[in-house]
Amino acid sequence: MTTYDGYTYNIDENSSIDIMKKAMKDVCKMSMGSQDCKKQEECVRLAPSPLSDCNSDRPGSQAHRTLTVPENFVKGTEREMSWIDTMCCIYTHIESSPTLTHPKLTLYDGSSYNILQGSTLTDVVKIAKRHICNMKMGSDDCANQATCMDDTLCTDDTVYKHPW
Repeated sequence: MTTYDGYTYNIDENSSIDIMKKAMKDVCKMSMGSQDCKKQEECVRLAPSPLSDCNSDRPGSQAHRTLTVPENFVKGTEREMSWIDTMCCIYTHIESSPTLTHPKLTLYDGSSYNILQGSTLTDVVKIAKRHICNMKMGSDDCANQATCMDDTLCTDDTVYKHPW
């Protein structure tokens, strides 16, 4: 992590969720950071948080879809990170929200719908992927990005292959 004054240090945690929590805790302990945390506490508490550094955008006028899941669905496992990276291949960013009760998929056109099945991030991502791959543009994305999805999807919980 790099601070305002340019100081850089490593955060040694096992999952991206733990890294984000540790970074937030560290920032809020710093003199300048503590003021930021006090001023933005409610905003930070309620804001959806990205679960990866996915920045894929679909070629053309569309950007990406967003799958937002309730915060309690996220455990930060390697299997979840594998599925998050797989969804990034098909231009679907995933974030968590402390205020949602059901996962929500927001499409390229801004429309969205709730996914009412599943109780874990992995369950919901599998459902969302199936929905996306059955859509007109989504089926193209899935076909064109099949290799990327194969390369990122972890079938064994002990092996995680981050694509970048």
